[in-house]
Amino acid sequence: MQQVKIRMLGGFSVSFDGKTVDDSANRMRKVWLLLSYLVYNRNAVPSQERYLALLQGAGGEESADPNGKLKAMFYRVRTMLNSLSPTAGHDWIVYRDGTYCWNNEVDVVLDTEEFEALCRAAMETEDTAERLALYEKALSLYGGDFLPKLSMEPWVIPLSAYYHRLYVEAALETLALLQESAAWQKMVAVSYTHLTLPTILL
Repeated sequence: MQQVKIRMLGGFSVSFDGKTVDDSANRMRKVWLLLSYLVYNRNAVPSQERYLALLQGAGGEESADPNGKLKAMFYRVRTMLNSLSPTAGHDWIVYRDGTYCWNNEVDVVLDTEEFEALCRAAMETEDTAERLALYEKALSLYGGDFLPKLSMEPWVIPLSAYYHRLYVEAALETLALLQESAAWQKMVAVSYTHLTLPTILL
């Protein structure tokens, strides 16, 4: 099966078989909220109550039929994914044990996981050249803050802070490694691109 590539750093998008859908449509905010939470927690099985709490916190009104409302919202999520492949919605999102969850047989590449893995690998290696290469690759992968259009969601806030901290640490470590080799021009480029004053303060 082809990989599903999902971006959460700097925006939210899902790519498959040369096609991409993204969160540029503000009217679909709740659709992206449900999908992002489901994907990020794909190794768990969030309860229907958790999904309903997310929708309620996002400005949803109480419903006389909350389960029906949730079913309708996931219908919209699946329909959106079907634009990537005719059966993607039902193939990727399954209903199991009374709730909706991600089908873990689907091969997913998530940029947050790649970014974190690169940072961790860089921290663990003792080879200076390899460490620099890993940090540089991590910096190139960081497209911006975690789910910026959902930045005020309670579950997003600590994760955004976590990934941003890793990003700043990676940039500072990269500068230190470049200084050791007197790569002054690269240092200037890294400082200008990744360590502007607002970036450090956030």
